[in-house]
Amino acid sequence: MPGFVYCLSNPSLPGLFKIGRTDRPVQERASELWTTGIPTPFVIELSAVVEDSVKAEKRIHSLLKKYRENKSREFFRTSIHTVQWAFDHLDEGSESDHCSMCSAVDEKGEVYALYGTIGTWYACDDTYIPCPNC
Repeated sequence: MPGFVYCLSNPSLPGLFKIGRTDRPVQERASELWTTGIPTPFVIELSAVVEDSVKAEKRIHSLLKKYRENKSREFFRTSIHTVQWAFDHLDEGSESDHCSMCSAVDEKGEVYALYGTIGTWYACDDTYIPCPNC
């Protein structure tokens, strides 16, 4: 199903990101989530138009599974950089956690992702981890 995947933040929920899908405009979905239980409106951090929003949402949730706050909710406690990494890897089609340059995986199964200068690798939790194969 074509649509959007999105990442929302809320000043009242620091450190949490709502990551979901919709077939309507993302702003409309964000407005729906601002209910009497939330004192401030949601802010759209990221969104992407995708051919299959169900598949894309599952992919992002899979990539970020260790950050999920509650299995029955679409909230993730992480940084926006980690969420951006997941959005950047939507089209890879692989569920494995690997170095995007050489396919290495560290001993803890951490995801290697390149940010900033060449040769500086961060794990998905934003700690410095050098890729052993690069």
